[in-house]
Amino acid sequence: MAVTLKVSRADLTHQADFVEPGFALFGGDPVGLTRRLFAKLSPYGVRLTDIRWDQGGGSLGDFSLLCYLFNFAATLRIKLEKVEIQCLDLNRVNVQQLTAASMDALTLFEAPELNTRFKTHSLSLGIHALLENTNTRDFINKFAFRGPENLGPNVGHGIVFYYGAQDKRLSAAVTIDLSAIVKDGLYFRVLSVWDGQKVSTRELTTVAADFLRSVYASFGLSPQER
Repeated sequence: MAVTLKVSRADLTHQADFVEPGFALFGGDPVGLTRRLFAKLSPYGVRLTDIRWDQGGGSLGDFSLLCYLFNFAATLRIKLEKVEIQCLDLNRVNVQQLTAASMDALTLFEAPELNTRFKTHSLSLGIHALLENTNTRDFINKFAFRGPENLGPNVGHGIVFYYGAQDKRLSAAVTIDLSAIVKDGLYFRVLSVWDGQKVSTRELTTVAADFLRSVYASFGLSPQER
């Protein structure tokens, strides 16, 4: 029987790397880029005041177009080498709307005149949760090897599992540890890297969600419905 995860906090990061730097993004028609971005995201409440240019550290690699989403709950950052989407607290957003906005924004880069293609999509979901009807340390211990016993009382374990390429996925990693923000809670992070040449932007949501469900099932976990 699966252990129910009562999620208290969750964060999500999506990094989409280009095959080659997208010099046409900023050098060709930067006004056109902002216009197309605004057209894609205004249905989700994005205003002109939510979009700005950011020079970062001043280098060409740091220069970006930054967009705040859902009243600053999430950010979209466009750089010459990649697109980054981040939400530090998924409790502050409607996940379905965030997913839809992210996918609509990413399809912007499929325009032929931009000459951009995605090399990889890296998705990282981290959650802090309580486990129903079981102790977090006991749960982690099922997957951990006993370490040295002469270094003091063992107060817990942290484990990372790494996985290689399979089908359209290039790699994956699963972390289980004690939560630093939820008392007696579990920290569970799933990182997956997808081949951008094999997974289309619209397909990514489905394959990533299917993989996440398989990870939960493999670890005997079941997230509580929000």
